[in-house]
Amino acid sequence: MECHKKEFDEISLEGLKDKNYNDREELKQGVRAWACAHGFRVIFETREQSLKSEMTKVSVLVCSKKECSFFLEFRSNQKSSHKYTLSRSWNKHNHEVVSNFSVGALEITPEILQNIKEFRSVTEDAVKITKSINEKFQKNLDVHVIRYQLSKLKNEEYDHPTEDAKNLIELLENDKHKRKIVFEKAINAQNRLQNFCFMTSRMIDLTEKFADVLIMDTTFKTNHFGMPLLDVICINNLGKSYTVFVAMLVC
Repeated sequence: MECHKKEFDEISLEGLKDKNYNDREELKQGVRAWACAHGFRVIFETREQSLKSEMTKVSVLVCSKKECSFFLEFRSNQKSSHKYTLSRSWNKHNHEVVSNFSVGALEITPEILQNIKEFRSVTEDAVKITKSINEKFQKNLDVHVIRYQLSKLKNEEYDHPTEDAKNLIELLENDKHKRKIVFEKAINAQNRLQNFCFMTSRMIDLTEKFADVLIMDTTFKTNHFGMPLLDVICINNLGKSYTVFVAMLVC
């Protein structure tokens, strides 16, 4: 006897179709908040794919239920806006979902948002903030909704990095001529700083003398822009460590 999986009604993608996400972390938090408001959870299917020929990054989120065919594909084009937008989807589940807007972003009132800002000045722990907000306002907000609001607040604080990047380039360009530092940068089509690296004359001197042991490590998207910071250090003859190379990389 042939077995058929039951297919449930489509879920409206309103609120996602025209939405732009600045980076993969904001994408994750935003879609998770949207999904939990519709009664299910999403996870990334795999690691992000990079289509070098198209200069595009592809991230796919799927339903957390095994064997469910629901998926949302988002793409970020490096030639244009760099923002993630919905490109493909299959918005049907093979299991029942129950919309529960009581845990969704629609419940975030200006008063609640103000309290999130106040709690954020004390702690960045989304779980603790969620518990405090729910207790104070007698809500049942999901932690993903609060985490998304925290992400949005952070983006609002650092929404215009262009001036900082411009000042950084000018500073390093001046040092390149005055102090003979090694400095390289990459600028994208929108005239924004993509990545850079530099070595001062002292760094170069230390590398030439103590290159026997070099330690390389990168942070994992710990800064607001989600860009790994590469730090190379050497160990001198006295056992002390010194930074000899710094680079901000495109992830």
